[in-house]
Formats: sequence, C-alpha cells, structure tokens
Amino acid sequence: MPEDLPQDRPLDSAWLTRAIALALDEDLGGEPGRDVTTQATISPDAQVTGDVVVREEGVVAGLTVIGHTLGQVATRLGLPEPRVTLLAHDGDLVPAGTTVAQIAGPGHVVLIAERTILNFMSRACGIATHTRKWVDALEGTQTRVLDTRKTTPGLRELEKYAVRCGGGTNKRMGLFDCAMVKDNHIVAAGSVAGAIHAIQEAYPGVPIQVEVERASQAR
Repeated sequence: MPEDLPQDRPLDSAWLTRAIALALDEDLGGEPGRDVTTQATISPDAQVTGDVVVREEGVVAGLTVIGHTLGQVATRLGLPEPRVTLLAHDGDLVPAGTTVAQIAGPGHVVLIAERTILNFMSRACGIATHTRKWVDALEGTQTRVLDTRKTTPGLRELEKYAVRCGGGTNKRMGLFDCAMVKDNHIVAAGSVAGAIHAIQEAYPGVPIQVEVERASQAR
C-alpha cells in the first residue's frame, strides 16, 4: 500500500462539492430548484424538521454529505441554510432505528436535498458495513482488508472513504500513485524484473506492487 494514503483522511471537500452539484443537476434538470412537486405543494416560507435514521444495523459513513448538500441547495434557492445536528460519527456501528442527524430549516431546501443526501449516504454506509464484516471476520489474523479500483465511476473518493470508515485499507487511489504490474506489463517488459526496473527508472520512489499468477514469479 502506498505510504502516502493516511487511513484517517477525510472526504475530499472539492470532490464532494463537484459530486453533489452533479447529483443536484440530475435531479433538478439544471435549474436552481425545479422540484415541481415541492414547489406546487409546499409554501416557500414553510419550516420543517427531519431526522436521518438508519433502517438496519450498520456502520455510519458520509455524514459530511448532509451539510454540504443542504448548503448547495440553499445557495441555489437563495434561502437560509438549514441547521444540522450530528448525533453520530463516521465509523460508528449503530443499531437499526438510530437517529444519526437532525435537520431544521426551510422546507424547500430540506426536501430537495433529501434524496441526494440519502443516495450518497446509503452507498457509503453499505460499503462501510460490508467492509466491517470482513474486518471483524479477520480479526486477530494480522490480515488487512484492501479495496481496489473497481469502483463506481465518479464515486471513487466516496467509496474508498467508506472502506476506511469500515476499517478497511485503501490500496491505491488510481493509476498515478502506485505502480501495479500485471500480466500485460510483464509480457511487454519481458519479465517481472524487467517491468520493475523500467518503473523504477521512469518514476523513482513510486511504490510498486506485482500481481503474479505463479509462486515462481514472486521469487
């Protein structure tokens, strides 16, 4: 694992801003607040309260999404940002029915943001919970649970963060921070040693990992 991937690293704020903006554009058709149901049925002046409640036992992940999403929606609508009270922390294992956050503010903001918040958090909590099950199963074996780059396009930052919340370890974030030598590279370079030497010469200091098919290749 690359040494420059601290396992307590928070969600990247710049990525989160972009991801939420894209999700809101998908929901609102590119307009600031085009939720035809909410706009037709709820007064712009209405104030609401709401709880974020987990439906089943699991590991919490992605709580920061709540405030970021509400903030973006409030800005788009020109309304005050709702107040958010967090009652749990990312990485907490909580039972079903636990309230992890409370929200109070303009009804239009809360209802427009609701599904985007839940979509991000459901994804993150699911991954964190599944990761924790494997981490617990391997407890005492000195074995780490590693993730891969086989992530949902555009959601790698969130999904790898969720792995960390579940107690897993990020292997590498992309093609840029660690060299992973596979069969195609070995064939092209002529050997495992040839591939390693080529990488060391081109990118000194970059961590190198090798995927082998036979034990003899690792000698």
